[in-house]
Amino acid sequence: MKKIFISGAGGYIGSNLASYLSKRKYHLFCLTTKRKYKLKNTKWIFGKMNSNCSKFLKQSDLLVHCAATGVYKKESKENLNKVNYKDSISFLKNAYACGCKNWIILGSSFEYGFVKNRPISAKKTKVKPIDDYGRSKVRLFKAIQKLKFLKSCKILYLRTFHVYGGNEPKTRLYPSLTSAIKNKKFFKMTKGEELRDFIHIDSAVKKIHLSFKKFNNKNFFHVKHLATGKKMKVKDFAKKIHKIHMSNTKL
Repeated sequence: MKKIFISGAGGYIGSNLASYLSKRKYHLFCLTTKRKYKLKNTKWIFGKMNSNCSKFLKQSDLLVHCAATGVYKKESKENLNKVNYKDSISFLKNAYACGCKNWIILGSSFEYGFVKNRPISAKKTKVKPIDDYGRSKVRLFKAIQKLKFLKSCKILYLRTFHVYGGNEPKTRLYPSLTSAIKNKKFFKMTKGEELRDFIHIDSAVKKIHLSFKKFNNKNFFHVKHLATGKKMKVKDFAKKIHKIHMSNTKL
């Protein structure tokens, strides 16, 4: 596993993963619709999933499919289904046709719907999405399961939970809180009783990298969680971050 294709390499998880793998001397093919940034051993492909990527997929040992829309911003139902389902399944079929049959696909905890329906173990997977984003990801998941050539592939489907840390979109909890602490401003939030499984971006990309070892085995289709396995109330997470930064500001 030396040549890795990353879709959505300009996104939050994709960009952090690309940086991590580049430092470990992997050769990367990075598909992005956003700005490119300097990385060693990296070929940038500026385009979308329906762009002609066949040349690079044919050279790739492993595809890490991070591309998605609607994760951090509101999108129409039509665009969610187009990008997360239709374009993604077409892209994966093309990868197979190009001989790239080792895939890591990033799903979402939103496929489970409410927090209480999100199990720590992926063995008893019951998807009950309650929003259009979650439903679009479930459509992709179910479509992958129905692929006729599935038995000749190695597929790891990772449902990501609440990833936080460096370069996270500014509107989310962690960057908003750390910004308030840095600027010594009052930070107002909800009661924070909701349960979440928070995983730092550094831990997330390390877990993805460690999963490369699974591709030495025979063909498989596994569903796993990209998470810590520990639930925490949002207010307790905020207090934890507040304490780490030793802030005198009020939460």
